[in-house]
Amino acid sequence: MKQIIIVYTFSPFPCGDAVANRILAYALSMQDVGYKVIVLTNTPSRECDYHSEKSIYSYMNIEYRSYYVNGLNKIMRVIHRNNIIRIVNDLLLSTEKKNICLFYTTYRNFGFFLHAVLKYKKIPVVVDVTEWHSSSQFKYGMINPKYFFHSLKNRFLVPRAKNIICITRYLENFYKARGCNTLYLPPQIVIKDYVAHSLPNIPPVKLFYAGNMQKKDYIWLALEGLILLSDEEKNKVQCVLAGCSEDSFRSLIPNGDYYIKSLQHSLKIIDKISKDAVQKNLSESHFLILMRPQSRYSSAGFPSKVPEALAAGVPVITNRTSDLEHFIFDMENGIIVNEFTAEAFATAVRKAITIDNEKFKYMSKIAYNSAKKYFNYEAYNETIRIYLSDITR
Repeated sequence: MKQIIIVYTFSPFPCGDAVANRILAYALSMQDVGYKVIVLTNTPSRECDYHSEKSIYSYMNIEYRSYYVNGLNKIMRVIHRNNIIRIVNDLLLSTEKKNICLFYTTYRNFGFFLHAVLKYKKIPVVVDVTEWHSSSQFKYGMINPKYFFHSLKNRFLVPRAKNIICITRYLENFYKARGCNTLYLPPQIVIKDYVAHSLPNIPPVKLFYAGNMQKKDYIWLALEGLILLSDEEKNKVQCVLAGCSEDSFRSLIPNGDYYIKSLQHSLKIIDKISKDAVQKNLSESHFLILMRPQSRYSSAGFPSKVPEALAAGVPVITNRTSDLEHFIFDMENGIIVNEFTAEAFATAVRKAITIDNEKFKYMSKIAYNSAKKYFNYEAYNETIRIYLSDITR
């Protein structure tokens, strides 16, 4: 039997959030380099993934087993999903347990109990760290208990895992300084899953954003920039925001009603949409827009929207945060916003509306090639093979 890597997650694997997508890419790499991967997931199994000939649930050839229990209250859900001993005993055969060579989990799912159990069993663990929130993202800031425990975990518990995958250089430098065995890996995608770009004609230049407009991404700053455009320039731009209704937009975004009235036909707001609908909208857009301030959370995290847009052939309009300056190049696979200001965003949009159809085709091709080179999981198979071999041998 092959050596087994157990992927332990609270995320809705196989199809769900950005964490589930990252886990899928890693699992595919681990399987490609010779390991058997079993994902233990806290979401119900999907009947469409059931393979009767093997009596397993699998997605893209990655086997997953659900420890989800319906009807538990909040406290019992927390206790249940952290009871790794019971989960392993319930879901794994004795022969499989003997062949476990490694646990992989995210920083959110790495707790003291899991650390203690794996240390006692002498099973190495790899913790994937993808973000470190700033105090400003929490109500009452630094005195919020959630922020305190979040920061405590990242500073003191996660380094005890020793093996850390870091999504940014900021995190890599932090954990390497604490003696950890680190691996820098930007977001991973399965590039063949993305819809080819439909290359709509310019004008108008179609801008697109999907996600949570309140917590991380400063959409209001981009909208302030659009308002600075002349009426003639606005007529050449169509901005689509997906993630909330117009009513929610008015209540969530400061001056939301003002943006709707000022931008009129240049702004379209659509409610939260499915992953497939996001990809369809991307394939019909010219640029993804993204604005984040310089802060710890933006330095530690890497927006998963960026590789997803590039994979769809969509260049990105963004300012320099995270590691984006190493992947997004002005007038090649994106447009760089030189400052975190509305004026700088307006300048970037003015550059976008000077682009003709041939120039956009060129930029779209560069965007796709960038995704294939920098973010497609297969490009990192050898890197992952070496890293895992050093841990498991």
